[in-house]
Amino acid sequence: MNNEYLAKAKEKISDPKELIVVAMKRANQLALGEKPMILVKKKRKDLDGKEITVNEDKYLNIALLEIAEGLIGVKRPGEEVEEFEETDALEGLDNMSID
Repeated sequence: MNNEYLAKAKEKISDPKELIVVAMKRANQLALGEKPMILVKKKRKDLDGKEITVNEDKYLNIALLEIAEGLIGVKRPGEEVEEFEETDALEGLDNMSID
């Protein structure tokens, strides 16, 4: 697990128990064949614009990045959830390096 991704995800979901549940459920979905909502490649830019390497086979890292980018989160009763379209998930990919 990447500690930098974890720190960024904690900014979106501050309760550690909720973060664990959301991240593990999403990692399980990815392991079972769900498509990632982020571009997964060996090199990409993180939320601060720094170039990072993403290990494609680490589903938990992908889940944490999705949480950090606000693509998935916790829905509480009575809360409205912002709907994302595929274009929202792909926004900002033009500035990412392609290997």
